[in-house]
Amino acid sequence: MGTPPEAGPGTGPAAELLVPLVQACPAVAALHGGPFGEVATYLPGRRVRGVRVTEEEVDIHVVGRYPATVTEIATQVRAALAEHISDRALHIRVEDLAVPGDPAPDDAIVHDPPARPQRAPHADEIEPGARSGSPQFPPPGRPEPVEQPDSTATDSPATRLTTKESS
Repeated sequence: MGTPPEAGPGTGPAAELLVPLVQACPAVAALHGGPFGEVATYLPGRRVRGVRVTEEEVDIHVVGRYPATVTEIATQVRAALAEHISDRALHIRVEDLAVPGDPAPDDAIVHDPPARPQRAPHADEIEPGARSGSPQFPPPGRPEPVEQPDSTATDSPATRLTTKESS
């Protein structure tokens, strides 16, 4: 069923060439990236989910198609890949089972959007008072409030606020 991957051990193109072979198995619904998406081969601008190729081994993580058993799923995948990776250990993990009516799984090859470089804002781009740290009080341009005793109420502890400018 095709020629074996010609890429060297541990390279991405080999992983990309294994994807259609695994997806062609009737008992496989999709490739699976593992519980945290850690099972993947990372390539420039994309990743191959569910396939990890190293110099010593190949890990394939799949979602099986119900009512196939785990043994049937693994047997199909092993048969599809046997002639292509005979020089490495093959590990197949069935992560989940898809039942009829489940939504279609995502693609195995994910194209990541290009990363936008992050830059800190320049000091001229930050509004006054928006800098990190403690807030500025009083706001610039306003006089600072000062407490003074109320001269009209001698028996009351009430105070009034005035500004430094009026004193």
